[in-house]
Amino acid sequence: MPEQKDGQVIQSVALTMRIFECLAASAGEKGVSELARDLSITKARAFRHLQTLRQLGYVSHNPATKKDRIGMRLHLLAKIVGDNVELTPAVRPALETLRDQTGQTAVFAPVIDGKATIIDFMLGTTTVQYTFRPGASFNLNSTALGHIALAFGPEEFWEFIKTDEFEKETPQTNTDPAQLPARVQTARARGWTIVPEEAHMGVNAIAAPVFFHDATYAGAIAIVGSVQHVPANPSTELTDLVVAAGHQASRNLGWRES
Repeated sequence: MPEQKDGQVIQSVALTMRIFECLAASAGEKGVSELARDLSITKARAFRHLQTLRQLGYVSHNPATKKDRIGMRLHLLAKIVGDNVELTPAVRPALETLRDQTGQTAVFAPVIDGKATIIDFMLGTTTVQYTFRPGASFNLNSTALGHIALAFGPEEFWEFIKTDEFEKETPQTNTDPAQLPARVQTARARGWTIVPEEAHMGVNAIAAPVFFHDATYAGAIAIVGSVQHVPANPSTELTDLVVAAGHQASRNLGWRES
């Protein structure tokens, strides 16, 4: 059956945009019933649209509350077209501080489609600088950004790495999935991590978590640099700066440390 049209307006597209606007205008999350009431549609219709938007990553579902919020793919789209949404402006001051304190490129990366995906960064000030395009993505098993996501993000992130063996991206990549849980547990225990040269030779990153106001995982903040400046065994001073930047970004998102 062809899509019902009202003049030149395709109703399903119009409803999708109304859902985005409704979720964006809310203080946090909305349930299906709330969304249906606010938009004057049936719960079944709201649910069908939300299911599709969740699968595409434009809406994020919280299993604990059974409610939905704006997803990371929509944040990425907003970043690419230069729109101002809550996430990037909140994290940007922490990126600037971290860049200024360390001289290294500072990045912020949530998980999109099973990958740690950079949606914002501040270019470093050292002679050799690492730059990224918005949307650059990295495996969860072989990067500091990924280990932080697995350590502090929802359990569903582990579904993205179910395999008998990980891809050998560099000679340093740990390809044994059985060793990953212990490494992630270490990252969780100390609040930061580094995964030396497993994604790219000669490049390291130190990462720490960023949280939304409700303490759910927003993404990882990190410095990225050469092994000369970001060694495999970083100083406490360096790791403390990354963790502090994560706290700063989280506080800007409304999170309060308990």
